Amino acid sequence: FGQQPERERRFFKEDGTPLLMNTGKWPFSVDDDGTNITVDLALPKFLDSAQINADVQPTYVRVSAKKNTFQLVLPAEVLADASSAQRSGTTGHLVLTCPKMHPLV
Repeated sequence: FGQQPERERRFFKEDGTPLLMNTGKWPFSVDDDGTNITVDLALPKFLDSAQINADVQPTYVRVSAKKNTFQLVLPAEVLADASSAQRSGTTGHLVLTCPKMHPLV
């Protein structure tokens, strides 16, 4: 087949809305408890934490590790500056906790 040029990755549609992307095929779950949106991403256990880049925006999250990218549109707007990320040393899971901009009380 020879050398084929690498396909350009598009993160957004033409109208600016983010696309769902999971090139690493990592299992994930999303939980909305009314005040926080929690994204649990099952990254490989032996992946070095220094190679992981997590970016939280008000409407989506993006996690990059090596050549793989995970991007998810969130079900509600979140406060990106108040969000936190924790990585489990035993399982390798990355848990992003994002407080909602308009929580349900």
